[in-house]
Amino acid sequence: MIKGFYQESIFCREWNKEFMAQIEHKIQLLLAQNNGVGVVGGSYAPGLPITLVSELALNALGYANVEQFQRRTAMLFTNCLSAKDRAL
Repeated sequence: MIKGFYQESIFCREWNKEFMAQIEHKIQLLLAQNNGVGVVGGSYAPGLPITLVSELALNALGYANVEQFQRRTAMLFTNCLSAKDRAL
């Protein structure tokens, strides 16, 4: 994943400067509206793939870093559980 340029780290699966500029502006608005709990984004393609995740979301879900998130979720919403809750 590629780290974006917004002040809070945004990790994006695909690199497209125009896409990142648009999405980062929208993420700023979302984070302001939800008091900074983080953002996870993706699509409705088979398996519900995750396209981007914010650092706040990683922290809220209990992941140490984006690499751990990628390994444990395989970048799918269906696997997006807190690392702390995995044992459950």
